[in-house]
Amino acid sequence: MSAIVDIERTHYTSSGARYRVLLDGAVIVKSCRDVCGPTARALSAMGVTGRVQFRRLGHKQIDMEGLIAVLATKTVTEGDKISPRLTKWQAHFMAKDAE
Repeated sequence: MSAIVDIERTHYTSSGARYRVLLDGAVIVKSCRDVCGPTARALSAMGVTGRVQFRRLGHKQIDMEGLIAVLATKTVTEGDKISPRLTKWQAHFMAKDAE
């Protein structure tokens, strides 16, 4: 099974744009900077597998797509001396899910 999600830019912060992600009109990610990883982890938690396709809210054209299982394990890392890149995702040690 695959999913088509809508991405809505909500506002800008000092660290960049923030996005909300919707699946069939329901919010699955309330606020994030990188939509791929958090969306894939939310879909995986809902039991959705296969591909995820991203489009801008109100548009029909697919802008990005990927495998949920692969994207769920990634996050975007960037710093002063390195450009943005995909790296392995780990739950924060203080997160409720981390055990």
